Amino acid sequence: MTQPKALLKQGKIKLSEREIAVLRGVVQGKLNKQIASDLRLCERTIKTCRAAVMRKFGADTLAELIMLTAQSEFD
Repeated sequence: MTQPKALLKQGKIKLSEREIAVLRGVVQGKLNKQIASDLRLCERTIKTCRAAVMRKFGADTLAELIMLTAQSEFD
């Protein structure tokens, strides 16, 4: 299986600016409500973005997403 870092560099995983902002919040350990407040969005939008990011990374759980994100050196 190709690593997320390689997929990101190859452009096979494409994240929108909003998805990147949500992912940064997740990596920082923030709750959906906190991310929503920071981005001035509703909590449901954050959940939808997070689900899209998880799908793109092939993660089944939030812990797996964080692990894959660490492997891809996402900042």
